[in-house]
Amino acid sequence: QKLHLVSSLGVEDNLVLAQYLAGLPQDRARAREVLGALGLADRGQSRPAELSHGQAQRVAVARAVINRPGLILADEPTSNLDDAHCAQAIELLESQAAACGATLVVATHDQRVKSRMPNQFPLGAVR
Repeated sequence: QKLHLVSSLGVEDNLVLAQYLAGLPQDRARAREVLGALGLADRGQSRPAELSHGQAQRVAVARAVINRPGLILADEPTSNLDDAHCAQAIELLESQAAACGATLVVATHDQRVKSRMPNQFPLGAVR
């Protein structure tokens, strides 16, 4: 799974770019807020290549919520995260969805995530 972070930009600039592309005001305080919620407050100026895969994955989660969308689609958002960072990522997704009145849809095999989702729709193999 590719995270599609712009390698020539720092982490904070990647988030502000998402706001710009959505036609929203660039709000660096909002970028720092979501980075802080994911334990990445000190990585705002780092380039994607300077991050671990888990850190880059958390930046992608931050980018997913930066614009306060009405629908959040998360495909395996915690697959490479340890337990503590998994909890941070899911808490951010849940809290941002609640704050925005958004629908949160998560596709996952991760039992840590599944145990927190009240509504589940298991998908079997298609034959």
